[in-house]
Amino acid sequence: MPRIKDQRVILSKALKRQAIRDDFEALMNDGRTMKYAINKLIGKYGYSESTIYQIIKRIGKYQE
Repeated sequence: MPRIKDQRVILSKALKRQAIRDDFEALMNDGRTMKYAINKLIGKYGYSESTIYQIIKRIGKYQE
């Protein structure tokens, strides 16, 4: 897989990941369950459950 070198694309992906983290935090602060929050994020962003989990936990290639 080719590496992305365009800084605009890298920045937009980082902003999307931060938006996912912010939405997750907001849902959890509202007293929602983790399963509910993950399902909402899957519907909104179209990522798999494992990808969203990695983004939230900042593990793998999603750490910043």
